[in-house]
Amino acid sequence: MSQDSINLKLVGFSEFEQQNIESVLSLAERGLLKKWRLVTDPPVDYYLLPESLCARMDQEDWLKALPRDRCIFSTKEGGNADRGRDDVWLLCDSRMVPRIRSMIELFNLLCEDTLTERRNQGPVLRTTESPPSNVAATAAVEVALAAGGGAFIAREGFVGQLLGAADKTGLLIYELNIPNSPGRIYVHPEQQVFYSPASLDLLAPFFTADQNLISCTTRSNVTEADLEQLSEAENLKPYTLRSLLWYGVFKSSQGRLLEGAAADKPVRLKRWPDLNLSDCQDLIKLAAFMQSNAAGLQTVADKTGIPINLIHDFYNACEIVGLIEQSSEADIHNKQLNPEKVSLFSKIRSRLNKAHPA
Repeated sequence: MSQDSINLKLVGFSEFEQQNIESVLSLAERGLLKKWRLVTDPPVDYYLLPESLCARMDQEDWLKALPRDRCIFSTKEGGNADRGRDDVWLLCDSRMVPRIRSMIELFNLLCEDTLTERRNQGPVLRTTESPPSNVAATAAVEVALAAGGGAFIAREGFVGQLLGAADKTGLLIYELNIPNSPGRIYVHPEQQVFYSPASLDLLAPFFTADQNLISCTTRSNVTEADLEQLSEAENLKPYTLRSLLWYGVFKSSQGRLLEGAAADKPVRLKRWPDLNLSDCQDLIKLAAFMQSNAAGLQTVADKTGIPINLIHDFYNACEIVGLIEQSSEADIHNKQLNPEKVSLFSKIRSRLNKAHPA
């Protein structure tokens, strides 16, 4: 067992959930004291399990075989975590994707405990010994939970940096310091554009990563010739800053409704945002309904069958860039989509799928 790494085994997660955890762990890597490796075979230092398995730990033999003091349970905001036990909890968002900051804080605390235990006990980690102190680890998760709140606050995170950039001059250069970074983002506030070597939908890590991993430098007195030369040298593509802000809010909201928004107040979509993005193709039906009807967001969910968390993400993004108008009363057209419109939506989805193959 390496003294420089901690071995983590995932138990009870779907393949999709495992991929999410692996991605978040990669993003968190720069902030961790030691490297955490996902393993499937012994030796294992810690086990990460979904909250649903916590109540079954003393009931099923295969779960009884796991050392309880080495188990970490994932829990979402407002989850049913049993704080009466000494279990360790990792805070996740509403989609059960671990929060990067919580992962860094918790894993670093556990890492220190594990390394101390190794120094005291020798090279072999004995899982039958007394558990490491969990009080501070649980407190760190609870602090992160309290900080997250129940609303999306646009002035925080990378979205907040972009909103604050409106009053700045020069060329703002943002860099995400993680492995496999999508590249730098060059923001020119005066022209309301940004430049990037990657397409817009590949910049999502800027909005989901720990903001401490993002650095910003400013270049003053940048001319049109400088921008052109930079674009050619680094193969940069120009985009509107508005599109980056829309996508950033959509990715950052994580199911939370925008602070100050009234979920029951009727709203209407003025016009569609650009949905020609790989992870926005399922929003076509939502955009069509919200442009044709004035309704509260829960009503939108009831009428369309679209999850309310996704509706919150979409609404927040459109509200921030001025695509939402408030209505004095609900105005809902209950007509079913005729076959021609259904066929049109199918064609649009097909074209988007071809433009963004899996």
